[in-house]
Amino acid sequence: MLKISKFIILMSIIVIGGCGTSNQTNDNQGEEGKKMVSTNMSVYELNNKLIFELSLSNNTDEHKQLQFPSGQQFEITVIDENDNIVYRYSEGKMFIMAIVMKELQPSETLNWSEEWDMKVNGERISAGTYTAIGELQIMAINEESVEREQFKVEKTITVE
Repeated sequence: MLKISKFIILMSIIVIGGCGTSNQTNDNQGEEGKKMVSTNMSVYELNNKLIFELSLSNNTDEHKQLQFPSGQQFEITVIDENDNIVYRYSEGKMFIMAIVMKELQPSETLNWSEEWDMKVNGERISAGTYTAIGELQIMAINEESVEREQFKVEKTITVE
């Protein structure tokens, strides 16, 4: 029992404490820099829409149980050059207000996607540079609280 408790404490420290940030990927790192879970986002234009693809990969040999605080599992926000929010995925949507659990098997990747017509109040957004922010709403992994910041990814996009 003592070994299991030490293992749980060690895993909690690794999951909560280890994280890194880059422009397109956010990684949770454990011992020796091994990435435990990594969050990625890609954004591309297709048929006059922006397609957002978020993913979470389990880079370990262990099962992960993800806990979300509601039916909203991710948020996507697009900000213009003046820091104005031009798109927020959750705006105008309703989500179930119950804890949602998802399983993430060893070496498995979960994917979420959303598309946006690039319109604000019925008008297409202006050409320019925007920042897309994708954030998974995970609040716990294997019943241990985690900081959401480690599941946040930013990407600069150019609209022509």
